[in-house]
Amino acid sequence: MKIAFLENRYKTEFWLALARELKDRFGYETSWIVQNNCYAPRCGDKVVRLGYPPKSELAGCSEPRFCVGKEKLNYVARTDRAVRFFGVSTDHYPYYWDAIGRALSELDPDLIVGEATLFHEVMTSLVAEEFGIPYLSPSTPGYPPGRFCIYKHHRKSPVLNRAQDYSETDVTSLIESVASYHSAPVYMRNVKNVLSSRPVSDPQKLRKLQGFFTGERFNTPSPTTKLRLHMRLKRALQEWKRNQTELSQIPSKKSLLFPMQLQPESNIDVWASEYNDQCAFIEELSSVAPRNWQVLVKANPKAKYELLGPLLDRVIKLPNVHLLPLDVGIGEVLSKVHQVITITGTLAVECVFRDIPVLQVGHGPLDFLERHQAMRSNRDSLESMVNHACNEGEFLASGEEKRQLSDFLFRTSFPGLVGDRYLSEDVMSPKNLTKVARALVEAHGYDIQVSEERV
Repeated sequence: MKIAFLENRYKTEFWLALARELKDRFGYETSWIVQNNCYAPRCGDKVVRLGYPPKSELAGCSEPRFCVGKEKLNYVARTDRAVRFFGVSTDHYPYYWDAIGRALSELDPDLIVGEATLFHEVMTSLVAEEFGIPYLSPSTPGYPPGRFCIYKHHRKSPVLNRAQDYSETDVTSLIESVASYHSAPVYMRNVKNVLSSRPVSDPQKLRKLQGFFTGERFNTPSPTTKLRLHMRLKRALQEWKRNQTELSQIPSKKSLLFPMQLQPESNIDVWASEYNDQCAFIEELSSVAPRNWQVLVKANPKAKYELLGPLLDRVIKLPNVHLLPLDVGIGEVLSKVHQVITITGTLAVECVFRDIPVLQVGHGPLDFLERHQAMRSNRDSLESMVNHACNEGEFLASGEEKRQLSDFLFRTSFPGLVGDRYLSEDVMSPKNLTKVARALVEAHGYDIQVSEERV
């Protein structure tokens, strides 16, 4: 069995340790597809470097030699953080589409493992579909803690876990811990050495800069671009503070809460790319909200590039929209709202378990609750969904639906942690690597059955 891993900068170290585990314990043959040469693994595996396109390949690019429709390249552009936030063009797309096709032809893997975050990962997923090769993307969900999901290709479609590796007590405990605010997603906890807090002297940052200066300009922003984005974010946060409304000053009207999601992040940029312009989403939400309702907007606790662009200039002019204080806790806010609308946020699950009306407009766990899915899928616009949720059919889960949703979260996840050592040192432990490797082997052996059931 041959597995090809896809380089992903910081995460490549974890992929490399996982590849060793798959070789040593399960006898798999592993290989690599590398976009950023500075993160090419040093091992005995076969490594295909995609390279960087010369200027002659960028000027007036022709169509890729491998068959691809323009809609697929447009989809990659819509999900590409470098295009959306760093000012990078798409001139390199045909080069990389062809390079990825040649790499897959050369390696001929039975399975590809990688993220679905950077442009070359999303593109590889699309090319793999053309070649009929499964692409699995292990990722950390919001819940349950200590588990990870395996998604198929670039979609938020979790592979079913057929092993009964949890109990009914686990199912009920998850509901209770989330409902009582005693459980939070690992990426929202105050963990030291998270990516956003790496010191400037971190050798990984120097490695990323080395990649930029040796030709990787398609995922990596220039130092000046990075500094400019940082200064724009700083000004945006100051502008937010100047225009925020204290909770005590919010008018006593029915309130619809929209919690913004961190960007760039695959959860919204890739898995919900049709909604990844959150500024436009807030504007539309403002225009379709019932006349007697107001929209409260909460910034993400780790706010980043979603606050850039024309967001504040346009949103602060909307009479029925209020920006909440940056330091207000979600618990304080939820007690004052009548309806929550999220795109793909983990808050959707939390609202279900906390008896708070919620509408999830992107794909996520609530897809698998039949009543919620019916409320969403039977309406063809945000306006119809919002008006139905606010005026006719707010979604509050029954006790049995909560249990079924919690059970579903366990059935579509596996024990273990995925990530890099900056999130948690535990991801690199031998015990964890064995868990993750075994889950991938099992998932591939399941013939990649993706859950499409409803509960």
